[in-house]
Amino acid sequence: MTYLVTGATGEVGSRVVRQLLERNIRPRVLVRSEEKARSLFGDRVDVCVGDLAAPDSMRRAIQRAGHRFSRERRPGNSGTRQNGCNDLERARGPKDR
Repeated sequence: MTYLVTGATGEVGSRVVRQLLERNIRPRVLVRSEEKARSLFGDRVDVCVGDLAAPDSMRRAIQRAGHRFSRERRPGNSGTRQNGCNDLERARGPKDR
C-alpha cells in the first residue's frame, strides 16, 4: 500500500510523514522542492515534484497510491479535505473514477 502525502514539507504534512516513517512505511511525497524534502527526510521517501494545481503532476503522484493525506492551502483555497478530494478527482480523470 502506498501512502501519498501532499504538503509534506509543511508543518502538518511533515508530521504525517514522520509518523509513517516511524511505522516503517515509506511514503510518497508530492512537493514543490525536492531539496527541501530531501533535507527533511533524506532517502526515506519517494519524492514526486509537482503542484496540486497541475493535474499532470497529480496524476504521476497518485499512481498506485492507496491513501492520500492532504493539508495544504493555496490562495483562494480553504485547505479543507473536500478541496483536496476535488484536486484528486480532477487529476484522476473520468476513466479512473
